Parts: sequence; structure tokens; C-alpha cells
Amino acid sequence: MKTNYSTILRITLMLLFWGSFVVPTAHAQNAYEDAYAKANNLILDGSWQAAHQSLSAFLKAHPTGKRTDDAGFYFCYASEKMNRTEKGVFECFDKFIQANPNSSYVDDAQSSMVRLGNN
Repeated sequence: MKTNYSTILRITLMLLFWGSFVVPTAHAQNAYEDAYAKANNLILDGSWQAAHQSLSAFLKAHPTGKRTDDAGFYFCYASEKMNRTEKGVFECFDKFIQANPNSSYVDDAQSSMVRLGNN
């Protein structure tokens, strides 16, 4: 059987080319999820200042993505827990709702705004 070296070379080059896109994408996705997980763990620990800073950095680095609305809501939530001004927290939640009208956190944000408005 005669081996067709040009076909083998083409397949090898295609695999190398394709692999150069898959590995960085997977790495970037892991970095994205790791950054969100770090911030989320700080929320769960009640480390409001550190969570606020971590979420701020996350949102600046990742202004879009599947965790953006989570991060945006918890950024406002951490602001509230840090005893920021009621007006500032209210505006944070309002901005969140405007940016994420279809988020599953909209009801929670609106409830927080009602609570803040009644104080």
C-alpha cells in the first residue's frame, strides 16, 4: 500500500491548527469561571469588601458573558451589605436592571429597591 505523505501532512497541519484554538479557548473559559467562583465564594463567606472588589474586577475584565448578570447583582448586593448609601445602592440595582432586563435576578433587584425606597 502506497502512503500518501501529502495527505498525512495536511491532516497533521489541520489538527495542529485546530488544536491551537481549542486549548486557549478552554483555558480562557477556565480563567473566567475561576474568577467568578473566587468572587462568589467571597459573597458566600460574607467578605463584602473583598467580594465587591473582586466582582468589580470581574465585570471590568468580562463585561459580557453568562455570569455577567450574576456578578452585577452580587456587586450591588455587596454594596448594600457594606452599608453604602441607600441612594447609591438603589442606583446600582437600577443600573443592573437596565443592563440585564431578562436576568433571573431582576425580581430580587426590584425587591431590594422597594425595601431601600421604604427606608
